[in-house]
Amino acid sequence: MTCKFWLGWHILWHIQVSVQNDCVSQDWYTCYNAMPLY
Repeated sequence: MTCKFWLGWHILWHIQVSVQNDCVSQDWYTCYNAMPLY
């Protein structure tokens, strides 16, 4: 996939996780490392 597509998907994923797990108040890298690799 292209870099732009990946960034768009990652942003959408991060927003979803932030809403579900209140990642906004946590370290961003903690949430990033929890991203599924598939």
